[in-house]
Amino acid sequence: MYAVKNECFGSRLQLLMQEHHFTMRSLAAAVHLSPSTIFRYIHGQITPKLTTIEILSQLFGVSPAWLMGYQVDRFSSSTCENDLSSIVEQYLSLSPSQKAKVRALLFSLSDAGASDEK
Repeated sequence: MYAVKNECFGSRLQLLMQEHHFTMRSLAAAVHLSPSTIFRYIHGQITPKLTTIEILSQLFGVSPAWLMGYQVDRFSSSTCENDLSSIVEQYLSLSPSQKAKVRALLFSLSDAGASDEK
C-alpha cells in the first residue's frame, strides 16, 4: 500500500503547476480530471490514485515518491530512461532509409564533437 502525504502532495502539485504555468483548469484538461478534483488535491481534501500520481509525475518530470511527499530526489532518475526508451521506439518505427539518415547524422555529430575537442 502506498501512503500519500496529502498536504505535502498538494503544495508540491501547486508548485509544479506554477513552474509549468498550469491553471487548475488546464491541468485538469491535460490529465483528464475535473478542476474541482485538482482543487481538492491541492488543499489536501482527497488522495490521488496511484495512476494519477504516475501521470502527474511523468507530465512534470518528477519522481512519484517526491510528488507523494517523501524526502527523495525531486527529479526522477527514470525520466532519462523513459526519454531514451521513447527515442528507441521512434527509431525502430522508421523506414530503413530514415534509419540510415539518423545514423549518418549521429556519426557526423560524433565526428564534429571529436574535432571540437582538439
